[in-house]
Amino acid sequence: MKKFVLAMILAISIPLIYSCTVPTTQSQSYYFNPYTPNKYNFVTKDMIRHGEAMSEKHPDADFIYNNQIVTYTFAVDESLLKKEDEGPSKKKRRKKKKKSRTVYESNNQVITTNDAYMLNKLDRYMKDTDLSDWQKSGVTVTEKNELQVLALGDRLSYQHAIYYTNAESVSGMSGKYADDEKTSFIVPTYTKNYESNGIFHDDAKIAYSTTPMFIIGNTLNLEYTKEYNDYRYLSTVYFPEDHFIKEKTISIEIPEGLDIEIVEMNFDGFDITKKEGEAPKISADDNDDDDDDNNSRRRKRKRKSKKRTATKSKNLKTINYTVKNLRALKGEYASYGSSHSVPHLLIMCKSYTNGKDSTNLMNNADALYKWYNTLASKMENETEEISKLAKDIVKGKTTDKDKISAVFYWVQDNIRYLAFEDGIAAFKPDECQNVYNKRYGDCKGMANLTKEMLKSLGYDARLTWIGTSRIAYPGTTPTLSSANHMICAVYLDSTRKNPYFLDATENYVSFGDYADRIQGRKVIIEDGDNYIVDSVPVYNYDHNKIEKNETYTIENNQLKGTIKKVYNGESKTTILSSYNSVKTDRRERALRSFLNQNDYNLKVADIKHSDFSERNTPFEINYTLNVKNKILTDENKLYVNLDWEREWSNYTIDTARYNHYAFRHKTHTLRKATLNIPSGYKVESLPKPVNITTTDFIFKLSYTKQGNTIVYTKEIIMPKGYLHRNNIKEWNKAIVE
Repeated sequence: MKKFVLAMILAISIPLIYSCTVPTTQSQSYYFNPYTPNKYNFVTKDMIRHGEAMSEKHPDADFIYNNQIVTYTFAVDESLLKKEDEGPSKKKRRKKKKKSRTVYESNNQVITTNDAYMLNKLDRYMKDTDLSDWQKSGVTVTEKNELQVLALGDRLSYQHAIYYTNAESVSGMSGKYADDEKTSFIVPTYTKNYESNGIFHDDAKIAYSTTPMFIIGNTLNLEYTKEYNDYRYLSTVYFPEDHFIKEKTISIEIPEGLDIEIVEMNFDGFDITKKEGEAPKISADDNDDDDDDNNSRRRKRKRKSKKRTATKSKNLKTINYTVKNLRALKGEYASYGSSHSVPHLLIMCKSYTNGKDSTNLMNNADALYKWYNTLASKMENETEEISKLAKDIVKGKTTDKDKISAVFYWVQDNIRYLAFEDGIAAFKPDECQNVYNKRYGDCKGMANLTKEMLKSLGYDARLTWIGTSRIAYPGTTPTLSSANHMICAVYLDSTRKNPYFLDATENYVSFGDYADRIQGRKVIIEDGDNYIVDSVPVYNYDHNKIEKNETYTIENNQLKGTIKKVYNGESKTTILSSYNSVKTDRRERALRSFLNQNDYNLKVADIKHSDFSERNTPFEINYTLNVKNKILTDENKLYVNLDWEREWSNYTIDTARYNHYAFRHKTHTLRKATLNIPSGYKVESLPKPVNITTTDFIFKLSYTKQGNTIVYTKEIIMPKGYLHRNNIKEWNKAIVE
């Protein structure tokens, strides 16, 4: 019987141990279990009323942030600064046997266990992230996060995500309700590699947690620390979060002798103030209540906050940026790039001096290139196999351009691009043999393979670092945020002028053509210990022109027409890439759906087109079209609709978005539709012309009578390739009208 009772106790207690976030040898009454609360004694009626009031102000939100404080404290290790800066390098971990007794320290509480099985469980539940095994630099940064979340509904769970890389580590995730120490608990935090649609994002990881909030008006205080082993990886600090923020302060603590440049980006239109002084502390939400319990709780918080206030070093300079009433930053379709419009800080560590000696950090483009080149020089390329391949590829080619383009196209067609280009880490390219053998790679690996193949043929090919158009800073800005992409540059003569830029991640782009996202961007081209600064050529919107010439007759109240369309530049690239991405047995159907716009009133026939693998010439397609239900009859009158495409009909855009709206690229579409007037009819009226011209878009539509025909012309131009968020209202007005 005793054994049975003991078994029952164990069966009940073990699940409880796993569900609690803080197993401890101390009094259990001191800790709060957020998953099995008996009553909401940490939520008052006034807090509930306040939550209800805020819910009315934010009807679409589940949570808001009452307050948030993020403190970045820079530290300098002069002994490391004296060492040659070789950039991050992986260190081999020493395997250690786990001790039978391990001590975890969190939230000022010591938790011990002698049970190896429980130790493994605690590792899973309490270890927030894998500690970084990257080498520390002479300047490191500690990021302290304090966040107060307010629930705007009942029975909600608040999810928090922290993104980091191998150069960073996260620890100490703790929480408490209503700023009450009696409810303190360690927040279970789970980690995994960050990915999107199954594609890993370089070495980025995500640590995430889910915490119950129980009832409207409940507040949750979270704290955690993020360590940057290398100052270079703290390059930008953004103000918005995924929920509305009543108040947020970003504090930057700089030790004496450390020169840091802070660039304020996109502050216009936001309530942001700057001042120097000690960083503030998280306080309770400022509710209007006279409840004795709340007043007592606030007095306790005040006393405890005094205890928490640490004496700041006299050698620390603190800069505080405070923003108020900041709307949430949600995922926005067709984002041009947050750095162009979202308020944030660009942080660049320039140098350090101790009064005697000075050390340059990432102070200019020279230092930036040194960082890039140090990582690139760690590659161990083996070129024997790819050299043979390159020679086979160029057999029969006689000109340099033909040979280079043949190699370029081979990489496009045979190496699958499997990574995003905007990773903060992993600036080191993969070896060419690895990319070739795997048949996939990221932009860096594909650029390196292209370079080595061309070098094996005797061409002067070089790695090139570039920031795409989604980045607001020039590529020579001394920060890791200025480049998110790598391509290959090749010179055809010794003058080193007018290089060709090869971006093999752009499927079906032709040799000498460039995607809009890299046009005009400054690049850094490798040149041994030196480097070359250049820019990618810029094309105007005519480069991507789509010309549509259509001729129609009316037969049996239906339109019958012959169509010719010619695609140039990126418009052509889009057509080729889209067609070739479809499975072979579905391509004809996909092509017909594209031509008739999935409209059963349009019947396509007699299709003739250019070769879908030909990159070097404009793409042309011809076909016939039978159009139903575009003509209305009224006695002896015909009402004819020649504009059934209506590309942007009802396409209004949310004016509250943060980001500029990005079109695929600069566009110029010119359509000319000629209608032969039927015998016995004359033109009674034509629609008035439309001419809307702005800096971001141009719409021109007109009907004219020319002899025995009606000519309808429509011209749509997106001269910049994006719509500035300040011009969205103007766009919506033009679309509706």
